Amino acid sequence: MIKVAIAGGRGHLGATIAEILTDDSRHEYIVLSGGAPKNEKEVQVDYGEISAVTAVLEKHEIHTVISTMLVISEPPAKSETNLVKAAAASNFTERFVQSIWGAPAPAEQGVQNELRKTNLEWTQVHDGYFMDYYGLPQLESHLTFPPFAIDVDNKAATIPGSGDDKMVFTYTYDVAKFVAEVLTLPKWDEITIIIGDRITLNEFVQLAEEARGTKFNVGNDDMDKLKTFQTSELHPHASIYPFFPKEKLQYIFAAFGMWVVERYFNLPEDKAINHKFPNFKPLSVKRMLSDSWQGR
Repeated sequence: MIKVAIAGGRGHLGATIAEILTDDSRHEYIVLSGGAPKNEKEVQVDYGEISAVTAVLEKHEIHTVISTMLVISEPPAKSETNLVKAAAASNFTERFVQSIWGAPAPAEQGVQNELRKTNLEWTQVHDGYFMDYYGLPQLESHLTFPPFAIDVDNKAATIPGSGDDKMVFTYTYDVAKFVAEVLTLPKWDEITIIIGDRITLNEFVQLAEEARGTKFNVGNDDMDKLKTFQTSELHPHASIYPFFPKEKLQYIFAAFGMWVVERYFNLPEDKAINHKFPNFKPLSVKRMLSDSWQGR
């Protein structure tokens, strides 16, 4: 049995991975949380106290740490770096999954540099963009963030570039199921690629229109606009401005838009771990849209 610690396992992708591991007899897990424990699986930690985190990992004999922290600013980046240091100091911990969970886009290298200083075997998972956002609220998911580029609920889209650039989309429950298998692999590469479906945003909109039975209001943001870190607003975006400022969301979605055009989200098929598990068929965009929106 592989003993796992999930950092950030209270919500979003971390909660999805925890849910899948709960039903997998090959694995046992705890959730590392910065807040007071809500159940028997959660253990409160202060990532500023590296030795204390190491003690938690050793107490629970943790073999593998999975980080699902939302690393979009300096404080969580520091927390993840400290978690790497704590794992490296643990007598039981041998593996570490870095929190990337997206595209291999340009990123701050601090955590990777820290991992390379250690004897830990580590990987980062590239799975494109999470499909969940386009099936909410019907689709089962722990994600809550507003959608990027396409708002299926309100029948609108703002496409970065031409819309003809291929992207990978993967459902979080499929990511979690693949992660459960990755934990059992005898050897890890520094990059683990998971592919749910590959499609252009124009094709995505067409499938969404077919599912909804109507044409969408579609606009485009060109690279000149995206380079100013500005994007056209979709209706759901305003709902998070009280706790996630508009300027920050615009910056993130503009960066995503540039990465789409630069094809960072078009992950290489030949390097995906899907080939190691040929019997597993991940959810497609077409099936997700049909199941979530047909007749609505």
